[in-house]
Amino acid sequence: MPPLEPDGKRVVWQVRPARAADWPAIEATRFAAISSPIGPALSAREQAAWLTMPMTDLRAVIGISEGACVVGEAQCASTGVAGYAWASAGARPHLRALYVEPGARRQGLGSFLLHAVERQLFEQGARELFVAAAPGAVDFYRHCGYAVDCEFTLPLRDDEGPVALRLRKMWKRLA
Repeated sequence: MPPLEPDGKRVVWQVRPARAADWPAIEATRFAAISSPIGPALSAREQAAWLTMPMTDLRAVIGISEGACVVGEAQCASTGVAGYAWASAGARPHLRALYVEPGARRQGLGSFLLHAVERQLFEQGARELFVAAAPGAVDFYRHCGYAVDCEFTLPLRDDEGPVALRLRKMWKRLA
């Protein structure tokens, strides 16, 4: 059953292309989601290193490449952006980011955003989608039909030096 708003109305998610004005909310959503992981917790160093990864590529495509980044909002709420998904098309389409505000988790927004991106990529000719999933997101992607291909390490850095973030490469055939 879909979750309820405080006023008793059902939450209805809507997805739209991200706009430049969404940038502060996108940054805040990413920070909140990484700082409050689901599932196996990241170490403090892994979190800090992940948070320092630059998002300049994303900021550059918002408003330029239609639909490269989509945001999700509750139709009946005034809270604004509650999550976002960013995908790259091309020879090997991949989901570059999918984050949902901790307070909006387990309400269907992540799946809604993911399916919107999958649909758009399929319409552009993509037949599969890859994602590098953090440990806490593997079950979510499995539930959405993704299979684990392999595990790999993303080398990052924090103030103390190198940090290795273990991720799972996952994929799904689009239809």
